[in-house]
Amino acid sequence: MKFAEAFRVIAPDMRGFGLSSYATKLKSFDDLAKDLHYFLKDMKIDKCSVLGWDIGACVALKFAAQYPGSIDKLILVSPVSLTGKTYIKDPDNDEIVLPEWSDDIDAALNDRRLKEIQHAFKVKDKAFLETFYLTEFYTHKMPEQERLNSYIENFVNQNNLPDIIRCLLNYNITRDKENNGTGEIEAIETETLILCGQDDFRTPWEEAKEIKDILGGLATIKVFSDAGHCLFEDHFEDFIKAVAAFCYQ
Repeated sequence: MKFAEAFRVIAPDMRGFGLSSYATKLKSFDDLAKDLHYFLKDMKIDKCSVLGWDIGACVALKFAAQYPGSIDKLILVSPVSLTGKTYIKDPDNDEIVLPEWSDDIDAALNDRRLKEIQHAFKVKDKAFLETFYLTEFYTHKMPEQERLNSYIENFVNQNNLPDIIRCLLNYNITRDKENNGTGEIEAIETETLILCGQDDFRTPWEEAKEIKDILGGLATIKVFSDAGHCLFEDHFEDFIKAVAAFCYQ
């Protein structure tokens, strides 16, 4: 049985992504968690399981902490760290490092690479964005060209990159109050599945393990070997089985 035949699957474009509007700028991931809350309310969905990939995991964790009565189970796929850190591969030596702008919004907004990406979104440069995603995201298994084309058609509409970067730099749900941690990770009481790739350099599995360690018995982590950031491409069948089994429990 196909996953969508066993479950009702809804994949909304969040504010500033895909075909969703961007009339009101994002200030933090709290805004996207609130958007999801009102979206579900409008859809008359009282409770559901929430899956978030990459920065979507930040939104999913915020949602679980702030709206515990609306969430059944939580699935985090290749999640960004609890302090908003994502990594890059140094083009000079292939070392995995934090970007120079990782703790400085002014440096981020003036970073040459981020400016190139922002310009590509602005002019809808599909060729540039395809190369970017194949280099940074699909490092193991490339989607079939037809599906990749549909992804790029969706990606090219993103118009919130500077604000998403700002959200990342302000994101910290640990209990480290000295560094503006909100402590929201401690408020999560939802059964959680964490899925990550052993070779993921953008969001290393060690960062995901920190989430599992803090959530303790509430969380289960599965690390896929020979997999990068996009588990749903690298190990599609196993990915679907893991999510389905968890939701059926």
